[in-house]
Amino acid sequence: MTFAGLAGGRYTVIARQSDEAGNTGSSAAQSFTVTAPPAPAAPSPPVASFTWVPQTPTVGQSVSFVSKSSDASSAITGYGWDFAGSGPFTPGGALMTATFSTPGAHTVRLQVSDANGLSSTVAETLQVAPRAPTLMQPFPIVRIAGAETSGGARIKLLTVQAPAGAKVAISCKGRGCKTKSETRVASASSKSNSRSGAITLAFPRFQRRLGAGAMLQIRITKSGQIGKFTSFKIRRRKLPVRVDACLRPPSASPSPCPSQ
Repeated sequence: MTFAGLAGGRYTVIARQSDEAGNTGSSAAQSFTVTAPPAPAAPSPPVASFTWVPQTPTVGQSVSFVSKSSDASSAITGYGWDFAGSGPFTPGGALMTATFSTPGAHTVRLQVSDANGLSSTVAETLQVAPRAPTLMQPFPIVRIAGAETSGGARIKLLTVQAPAGAKVAISCKGRGCKTKSETRVASASSKSNSRSGAITLAFPRFQRRLGAGAMLQIRITKSGQIGKFTSFKIRRRKLPVRVDACLRPPSASPSPCPSQ
């Protein structure tokens, strides 16, 4: 005999049977337990997750963000992205792109929702590297001309040709340095000459006699760009020694220039 529709619990059953003569027999009591079926499991929320390429972007570089979110009980129906780390979520898709204007740590958040109305959020931090410096264009030209003297040299010409906005800093150390330093920014004016995108600045204060051991140092810099360094050392009864190198931000020390 089959029983159906019983609620969960413990039951006792006895079987009885009668014959044509009216005799009735009963079996011994038997007990059994009906286990109630488990309640349906509540739907689980989605698991938000994402990655990005490249892993270490530079300032201004396009970054691709790819959702790796999953949901065991329903389909994911919505994506919200926050590239500021603390702002509102903006609707989007499983693949989004963004750029960052400043170097350093940036927090990005992703919120995903499913067909059951459940959602979850994840935050990740990526490091954005500074933009690689580029060679200053047009690259600066330092012109120094003069003549030897018995005690050193006489500088007759000192000019710097540099792009607009570049800072030119000149220092003088040693005998004959009446002007110890001078700094100017290359900009079009009545006292400068512009040619081929570059501005030529003259520095007459350093056009004088310099004794042996005196050193001129010229630094031409511009934000985010590789600048130029020139040193000019005066020697007794010998030609001056000139050294040309590059200045790579943020370092102030000269280094070899990149091959062109």
